Amino acid sequence: MEFMITVKISGSEDSIYQIFCRGLEASIPWYDEKGENLHFKFMSESVLILFYYFKDEGKTLFRRTYIVKESEDSSFTLPGLNKTVDILYEGSGRSVDYMKMAVNHFEKHNVQTIYTLENSFWKRLGSLVNCHKLRNSDLNILISEYLQGK
Repeated sequence: MEFMITVKISGSEDSIYQIFCRGLEASIPWYDEKGENLHFKFMSESVLILFYYFKDEGKTLFRRTYIVKESEDSSFTLPGLNKTVDILYEGSGRSVDYMKMAVNHFEKHNVQTIYTLENSFWKRLGSLVNCHKLRNSDLNILISEYLQGK
C-alpha cells in the first residue's frame, strides 16, 4: 500500500512549534539518522488531524488544528509534513480543544473506520467544532449517520 504523508516531529527545544498528529499510522515511528526528529507515516486513504502549538521563549503564542488529506491537486504546505495537502478544516484557540475532544470520542468507536470516512464527514465535524457547543450527543448523531454505510 502506498504511504500518504510522513510527519516529522522535532525533539529540539529550539523548535518554534510542537506538532501532534492523529490518523491511520502505516508503520512504527522511527528517528532520523541524527536521532533528533521522530517520523510517522500515515496511510494514503486516511485523513490526518494535526495539532500545532507555536511558541516563543517557551510560552505558547497560539494553537492551530488542521484536518488534511493528500490529493492529486493538493496545494498547501504545512510545517513538519513532507507533502502538500488539501485542508478540509482549520481552527484555532478553543477549537483545538473541541477537536481533541471529538477525536478522542470518535476513537472509542473504531479507529480504522473513523479516519477513512469521506471528506464531508470531516467538514461537518469542523462546522460542529466551530459552534463551540459540541456535545457527545451531537458527535454520536454525526458518527452514526456515516457509519451506517460502513
